[in-house]
Amino acid sequence: MKEKISVTVDSGVLRAVEGIVDGIRIKNRSDAIEYLLKRSVGEKRVAVILCGGDEKKQMLSDGTFRFVARVGGSTVVEDAVQQLKSFGFLKIFVVGGNDVLTRIFSVLKNGESLGVSVDYVEESESRGTAHSLSLVASRVDGDFLVVYGDLVFRYDLMRLFREHVVNGGVVTLALSSAAHPAEKGTVQLDGNKVLAFSQKVRAASSFIAFTPIFVASGDIFSVDGDSLEDEVFPELARSGRLYGLVLPGKDVHVHKKGDLVRARELVGKA
Repeated sequence: MKEKISVTVDSGVLRAVEGIVDGIRIKNRSDAIEYLLKRSVGEKRVAVILCGGDEKKQMLSDGTFRFVARVGGSTVVEDAVQQLKSFGFLKIFVVGGNDVLTRIFSVLKNGESLGVSVDYVEESESRGTAHSLSLVASRVDGDFLVVYGDLVFRYDLMRLFREHVVNGGVVTLALSSAAHPAEKGTVQLDGNKVLAFSQKVRAASSFIAFTPIFVASGDIFSVDGDSLEDEVFPELARSGRLYGLVLPGKDVHVHKKGDLVRARELVGKA
């Protein structure tokens, strides 16, 4: 059953909506608005937590996997799930090696206690972030959010999701200013379109860097490459299908035990 409504929309937003009318799948303005609403407010948004890679390199100095290190009253991965849930991402896939998934499962189980549904996808070999993500290709439908599992973050994920829905790109990256951009992936922007993506270059010309959170459509799986940062994102930028949004907020990458101090401070301030 459909209902007729009247809405007032900013002219710039309306032009963006009309831009997705293709005369085939989306025949008119009404179809476009309905399509965008369905993508933006689905009841069960999907998120992927990437924990792949060499398992020996995923350990802190005390032998604990960084994903299950404690930050405040929870672990890194529990904190991520709680953030995802708060923005309506209730279906979550965790990708990683066998030992990593075993430890994460001991914390999250099926996600029921946290109010979400968690499925586990085992990575049998470590080939790169794009390869890890490709393991969920048959399990996701439509737009989905990706976050790296060693990240403690406080960002407005729905703002990023809405930006992706409107811009119509294949990937929309979460971006932030970085004091040491050469340590991260940096971008050259034209508005919100990413013109170039460079991973950990020695002399970065931009202080706008990739925070390892992004929203993607299923078209990401058609781009060749095992690494998101070295192959997939640069190719999407070259073809005009990569976007980014600078988000206010903070994050901490947990790569060593010293990072846990800053992560605990961030969690404590939330």
